[in-house]
Amino acid sequence: MKKELHTYNNPVSRLYNLIIQLKSYRPLKNEQRTIANWFIGSLHYDADPIYAHLAIADAVKLVEAAEKVIKNLDDVNKEQYLEPFQHLRRLFRIKDIDSPPGNWLEKINDNIILRLELASNIVSLKEELHDVSQEDLDKLLIDVQDLEEKIIKSTINLDLKSQIIERLETIRLAIIGYSINGIEGLRKAAELNLGFIILNLDKIRSSNKSDSKIWDWFLKLLTSIEKITKIGTSLQTLAGGDINNLLPPIT
Repeated sequence: MKKELHTYNNPVSRLYNLIIQLKSYRPLKNEQRTIANWFIGSLHYDADPIYAHLAIADAVKLVEAAEKVIKNLDDVNKEQYLEPFQHLRRLFRIKDIDSPPGNWLEKINDNIILRLELASNIVSLKEELHDVSQEDLDKLLIDVQDLEEKIIKSTINLDLKSQIIERLETIRLAIIGYSINGIEGLRKAAELNLGFIILNLDKIRSSNKSDSKIWDWFLKLLTSIEKITKIGTSLQTLAGGDINNLLPPIT
């Protein structure tokens, strides 16, 4: 029977969804069957081996986060839900991502899936987290790509330009990896990028009119993340007030 993905945004539910996506993925006829391609294809990542490595590294962290959430549950028999985690930790310690996925996938048995499914349902009742729609994620990704193009065409000095593009890549990876890292990944990326803006305020304020627009667009991107993830409090605290008042108005 086909399992439905859970819409709850917590580490246990995301781990459950990851397992279901990996188990149910069917590659294209001419697609090379490797563990790397299984991750890339099932999660809709860019077709580059580096993204398989990133996804597997994030999966290892997700297993740890999900186990921690279950250990912190009260008034439930935690042991039955924690039982699969030793197996899951071994599962994602993948030595050769170019090996065929068959034997590896067989290690994900029905018992693991069932216990994760039950744990996901229980955690969702105790920890309700806001979810971000695919439409909003797609819009964010387009905004990041548009801003990258504007930065490349700008007259900002090359060193700073390179730093900005590197920071934007953290947002792009957080968007692409949302199914594994969830809102926490977007929050971390937004906070790191806001911190970068704060550290460079002097350079921003001395920018010419054309380059000042770049920073304004950058801040608007962070504001968009703030709105769709409902993380305004943490960003406002980091900024020391309204993040929209960080930069001088463009005249």
